[in-house]
Amino acid sequence: MREVLKSLGKRKLANILLLVQVILSLFYFFNTAVSIQKVFNIYHEVPKTLNTDTEQIIIADVDVDSGGGLTNELFQTFCETVKKETDVEKISTYHNSWLECEQLDIEFADALAVDWDIDWIRQIEVEEGRGFREEDYDLSRTDGTKEHPFPLLIGQEFRQQYSLQIGDRFEDSNNDNFVIVGVLKKSSLWFQQSISDGMFLTLDNQAVKPLSKSPEPEMNYYFKVPDHVSAGDTAEKIENIAGRYQIVLSAEVVSDRLDEQFSEEMRKNIQWLCFSLIVLVMIAVGMAAIILARMYSRRQEIGIRMAVGYSFGKICRLLVGEVLVLVLSGWIFTVIGAKIIYGGSVESFGSVRLYTGLYLSLRIILLGGVAAILMCMPTVVALFVKFRKLQPNNLIGGNE
Repeated sequence: MREVLKSLGKRKLANILLLVQVILSLFYFFNTAVSIQKVFNIYHEVPKTLNTDTEQIIIADVDVDSGGGLTNELFQTFCETVKKETDVEKISTYHNSWLECEQLDIEFADALAVDWDIDWIRQIEVEEGRGFREEDYDLSRTDGTKEHPFPLLIGQEFRQQYSLQIGDRFEDSNNDNFVIVGVLKKSSLWFQQSISDGMFLTLDNQAVKPLSKSPEPEMNYYFKVPDHVSAGDTAEKIENIAGRYQIVLSAEVVSDRLDEQFSEEMRKNIQWLCFSLIVLVMIAVGMAAIILARMYSRRQEIGIRMAVGYSFGKICRLLVGEVLVLVLSGWIFTVIGAKIIYGGSVESFGSVRLYTGLYLSLRIILLGGVAAILMCMPTVVALFVKFRKLQPNNLIGGNE
């Protein structure tokens, strides 16, 4: 190894340029692999996370900005009609909100507002205290006043940050009063914008509150149908009923949307992956040509080594070792750089932390290592083929 490093040190500039090429090509490969990992993460993790089959859940996107006086009361009437005319069992929604409280110095703390009976989508688990009850959503009994505050669940980091305890009360900037009734289990997750987005929100530094009735409906609603019912046909019926109420709405089965997203994203990412593999092959072939040219420029050195007793295998190990050191060094530097850029499995956007699937996993690191080894193969093959034809008496007179 010392001899390999000494030999590499004699040609610093050329080796640095080769190292940069290896790093750039491997990093591009890592980048495409991470993007593909995100697609698989969405496609596999969403169904595994839900409490029900994605083939039996319909997601409805409501155009709340279409005008026409769409109110929550009208939308609730529409929902009741859907339950009467279809086999829909449950309808739920949620949205991301914030919680601002000057008295506790809580500013724009993230909060998740959930509909009643949303556990059929994903359970909200409590470690201390209690979860939400049906009466917590009854505005005649829980109206946000000091006498009837809204219940609140908080994450463990949220509790530690503001030194909150179960039973504590406070008022937010909208003059709504809250009482802490429970603490969420550590590492509790929820969905970010919608289920089909595939991004999971960690609730450790957030709060969860009941979804109070607002003048306008939410952007996304979820309809559950029983196993014996065609969710696709039900989605069409939901759109037809929405048309009767002049509600602009598109309904689609969650599994169908995931399939569409998976196919589209994979198609795009496979193209980039193929391009990255082409780049790796081009760099590998180019590196082989450079190493061969360098071998001929080192004829005198190689001839002297062979004349003083260096075997064919030892010379080849020296030359191949130089290539391996360069490529594996490039792989190590790429792993370090990609780790810095992609960090861990959780991405932070302000105080929001998301599991997006965009992280450098061990599988990708090892796959990059295999790609790095394969990059050496053209050089190894070329050296063995060309070097066997050389003899010491033809090399001594060469110029290095």
